Amino acid sequence: MRDPMILLFEDSSVENCAPVVATRPAFELRCGLWNLRERVESLVAEGRRMAAVRTHLRECMAESLADWVEPSEGLEGRRVLVLNARALVHTRDLREIFADAGQDRAARHRDGELIWATVEGGRALAFVRGEDPLTDLPASDSAGVQLAAGLWDHIHRGGHQICEDFRELKARGEGPRRIYATLFEEESSRRPWLDRLRYGGREIAIVHPGVHLVEEDSILFGEDCEIRPGVVLDAQRGPIVIGPGSVLHSQSVLVGPCYVGAGSVVNPATRLREATSVGALCKVGGEVEDAILLDLSNKQHDGFVGHAYLGQWVNLGADTNGSDLKNNYAPVSVDMGDHRVDTGETFVGPLIGDHAKTSINTMLNTGTFVGVSSNLFGGGFPPLHVPHFSWGGETSLVEYRIDKALDTARIVLARRDVRMTEAYARLLRSVFEDSAPIRQGRLSSARRRP
Repeated sequence: MRDPMILLFEDSSVENCAPVVATRPAFELRCGLWNLRERVESLVAEGRRMAAVRTHLRECMAESLADWVEPSEGLEGRRVLVLNARALVHTRDLREIFADAGQDRAARHRDGELIWATVEGGRALAFVRGEDPLTDLPASDSAGVQLAAGLWDHIHRGGHQICEDFRELKARGEGPRRIYATLFEEESSRRPWLDRLRYGGREIAIVHPGVHLVEEDSILFGEDCEIRPGVVLDAQRGPIVIGPGSVLHSQSVLVGPCYVGAGSVVNPATRLREATSVGALCKVGGEVEDAILLDLSNKQHDGFVGHAYLGQWVNLGADTNGSDLKNNYAPVSVDMGDHRVDTGETFVGPLIGDHAKTSINTMLNTGTFVGVSSNLFGGGFPPLHVPHFSWGGETSLVEYRIDKALDTARIVLARRDVRMTEAYARLLRSVFEDSAPIRQGRLSSARRRP
């Protein structure tokens, strides 16, 4: 049998991973050190990777991940692992599923949603076209794969996933990083940090005198990261991974399990508590607990964010604070705009889409949905649902004009040596247009900001 191929697909439930999934496929949502696409790439060579994503994402997908192709004719006779893009899986479990891909079988969630299936290529193609639900396949154990009902599942699995990924990283290392829909200028000084492959002990890092390493065997340093005097890395409760070229400033405290991505900066006196995962080229400060920040986002001032998920290009102003626990300790529900989702979780903080910004002293309630390219400011708590492209705060929200939003996004990207392509601009326009009905119903008479 030729080596099996893989087909990542998005189903109708992917929208519950909003707002962050509005601008990327669900397999680009990081949990632990890596996202699902990166886990697959460590196991499956170019030429055997396929993805079926929502229509508005296809152009950026083709531009930034050209080696992932859309499924098409000619798959007959090939074995294909069909895998839900919302899957939360350890790399070792994914490796085991691949090893046994010669059998026709499927694993489903308790509500019947397909988690994964191994089938002949023709059936895989028919499945993504909606012509074959694959309901006749022999049932298999899910093999440790969980389906994310929403971003809160990524958050609550994050600490465990960091521990598993730490072992994988020690065993095999890491390949170059690619950030979805992000094309750096050729001369950018940031690009090399995404290409560094080496991880190890303090001998490959710059560790100044006065650094305190607790359980040093459970700490991995990326090449040329810098740990400045007075930093505490406490890995008693879980491992810590510091990415290549990152800088941890004096008096910062990191408690494992914890991950800081390549080229990121941890500001002085920062507290990164358990189960925090910070992406590449981020700036972080204040207190962060059990949260995930995607690449190129900033939360670099004092203020608390916990059990939260921040997309890319997010900027939180000084003393922004996000609640992650209701006063009555009841489970948190999330207002998705056209429906509510009961997370079943006691701890859920803000869920923040790409390019969202908050001003100084912004307060966010438990489970607040902050849409793509939204701007929040003023006293008091904004609504629990802030639609994509909104501008305002507690007293009123108005529509943020798409041309102004794109102008700001271009400036933000250029500050990090990233070029906004026409495909990316069209992606943001698509999110703006698709979210118009919810804005019409939620904003202050659907007014636009001048």
